[in-house]
Amino acid sequence: MRNEFAEFMMSRTQRTLAILQLFTPERPALCAEDIVSLLDISRATAYRCINDLKANGLLDVASSGSYVLGPAIMQLDRLVRLHDPLLTLSIGLIKQLSRKTSGSVLLCRLHDMKALCIYEEQGTNSPKTISYERGRAMPLFYGATSKVMLANLEPAAVETILKHESDALNQAGLPVSSEPLHTLLAQWRTQRILRAEEEVDPGACGWAMAIYQGKELLGSLSVVLKRHSNVTDAQVTSALLQTGLRIEALLEKPSR
Repeated sequence: MRNEFAEFMMSRTQRTLAILQLFTPERPALCAEDIVSLLDISRATAYRCINDLKANGLLDVASSGSYVLGPAIMQLDRLVRLHDPLLTLSIGLIKQLSRKTSGSVLLCRLHDMKALCIYEEQGTNSPKTISYERGRAMPLFYGATSKVMLANLEPAAVETILKHESDALNQAGLPVSSEPLHTLLAQWRTQRILRAEEEVDPGACGWAMAIYQGKELLGSLSVVLKRHSNVTDAQVTSALLQTGLRIEALLEKPSR
């Protein structure tokens, strides 16, 4: 009986959390029927999960009986900003890097095979538009910020992308068969700093490096400048590499 109950509770927990994953910028509100349809669950199950989320402040009732993300999400976001080691250890160095290069500096995490921006420090020589902003998840196939994560994925993760996202790879002009893609990613890894121009935003040029904690890929650190600026490629590359290595060294120190 215990095992059956644990299995029931786990599946209910998974379904409940899956509801939160349904919210996107294009779909900021959901009604119960949306949840039933998208998750292929019964109305009774949907309402049980909705009530669990409402009770914990993770969902709130909007107009017309729809639901939006609740205030507890904001509390959790504040805790991330205050206590995420990658973020708290990096902010001072990121500010220095932005002043040194005059560019915007982005710190992104690898999450759900996307580049999720967790911090941006704006620079005096930044492009007018930078699509990466805190909390926005971007695909791994465009721009140095994302591509450097793609280059450093484990081979098995790359194979999963090939299996499920070949159309997106093809649209981005990347190889859609195993050997050519792995060869290209290996070339990118040897560069350590990846550079790309106007792949995400017009008039923008980006440099990025992967950030590791030990052997675990956490995300990327990048500098974004206007395409035509007085800062040289060598200056940006050197400053970015020094900063990234210092962040990795701080992450390796045992916490007190």
